Amino acid sequence: ALGSIPVTMQPNLILTDEDNASILLSGDPRFRNVISIGEIGGPVPNGFVGHIAPRKIRVEYDDVEADLPKVGRFGCTWDDVRDVVDFARLCAEDPFPALIHCAAGESRSAAAALVYFATLRGPGAEEEAVLDLVSAFDATLTYGFRDSNRLRPNRRFTWMADRLMGREGRLWAASEERFREARKRPFDPAVVPS
Repeated sequence: ALGSIPVTMQPNLILTDEDNASILLSGDPRFRNVISIGEIGGPVPNGFVGHIAPRKIRVEYDDVEADLPKVGRFGCTWDDVRDVVDFARLCAEDPFPALIHCAAGESRSAAAALVYFATLRGPGAEEEAVLDLVSAFDATLTYGFRDSNRLRPNRRFTWMADRLMGREGRLWAASEERFREARKRPFDPAVVPS
């Protein structure tokens, strides 16, 4: 049930990059829920299509805050974010073990994992969801990561998800506060499509 997840849930969510996702999805049938995030038109990781996970979703968008049409790079849409939010809600009764990946496993997948944890914890537990994300990232060091200083949830996705989930800026603020050191510039919500 929403909001009743154990504190020790973080190791049950693997946050990783595309290469390691291919290895894990090809050889590990235990995942119940899989979120695969790739670039628009990019390759799907090996093992994703045939994996026996009862719930899986693929979303495609580039890891950018503002659309860059001149170079063919486009950030997440409201539909992309809504798909992940709806998927997290669908998984709430049986959330783990789960695997979430993107190309590098640090930005787009981190934003999706943040939404996943925030959905499971429920409104009012946004700071706990951020801590869950950091713990999940740190717990998966053996899956190709260096340290949580590389973690930086995609800001456009996080900002949009906060609004879609009715979090009134709390999820956004908790994420911005925790990851402010990884940010090079302020986020401009004007870059989000209406």
